[in-house]
Amino acid sequence: MPPINTEQPPIRILFVDDKEDIRYLFSVGMRSDHIHLDAVGNGEEALKALSRQAYDLVITDVRMPVMDGITLLK
Repeated sequence: MPPINTEQPPIRILFVDDKEDIRYLFSVGMRSDHIHLDAVGNGEEALKALSRQAYDLVITDVRMPVMDGITLLK
């Protein structure tokens, strides 16, 4: 595997799940100098995060209160 270019900015990921323990475990599992992860609890919070900055990847749960993942993606 080629070496990672440390001069590139970290990959920005937004993780959306209503279960706090899943957000925590995902955050711990994805911890890296090359990843910046934000985790929020529903689609409405995700839209607010997306309005503040751009992400390279959004990973979302489908079934959540307030705004589900399908509505978020639309």
